[in-house]
Amino acid sequence: MESELFGYEKGAFSGANMTKLGRVELADHGTLFLDELGSMDLSVQAKLLQLLQDGSFMRVGGLETRQIDARIVSSANVDLKTRAADGSFRTDLLYRLNAITIELPPLRQRMEDLPVLLDYFLSVYSRSLRRNPPPLSGEMMRMMRRYSWPGNIRQLENLVRSFVLIGDEEILAADLSLHPADDQAFEIDLADPVSLKQITKSATEKLERDIIFKVLRANAGSRRKTAKWLHISYRSLLYKLERAQSAGFRAPV
Repeated sequence: MESELFGYEKGAFSGANMTKLGRVELADHGTLFLDELGSMDLSVQAKLLQLLQDGSFMRVGGLETRQIDARIVSSANVDLKTRAADGSFRTDLLYRLNAITIELPPLRQRMEDLPVLLDYFLSVYSRSLRRNPPPLSGEMMRMMRRYSWPGNIRQLENLVRSFVLIGDEEILAADLSLHPADDQAFEIDLADPVSLKQITKSATEKLERDIIFKVLRANAGSRRKTAKWLHISYRSLLYKLERAQSAGFRAPV
């Protein structure tokens, strides 16, 4: 990582047969974007801190201090304040980097962005793969809105790419069913006062629905077997499935 960022001089280590400019030096009078900053080793963090303080650095194996003038943009998928508290991230570097912070919520917390992201990825992969996939159905859109997206935007992008290649919504449904709804955390909006009774009722209904759907999948969609497994009447199961369907949830078949 150090040699990739700051470059190295010829002979600095075994295999260094020529001088190589690092990403930092190549970004002079431009922008350097540092992704996944939370995984950076402490020794590299120290050199990065020096770069942010005075714009100076040295190549690996070098003796000459070099200067650059660049804008630094970084990202992290972990809480760097927590990392700083446990000693795995330098506190002084955090303060240097934290000039302007933009917190981007995960996809599951901003479902209003889903249609825009879908249109973008569909457009990108339709051009690059030279395919013309069919439009997504309203039922699939509802299913995607209810999904928790544990893999965030990258999962959505990979899913859209597969859909463009194959052109069948079943590839989407199959992937979404790998992470059933019971993996989702029950989220509560505390912007306004909440009703404990209503929240408890909603959570209970969600848990019951998730269990029914999981048992249905285990029984290959057989409703009679599912009712028997759950020790409820067949009529009661049908009633619960009708309620789930009226709420926009599709039972597995």
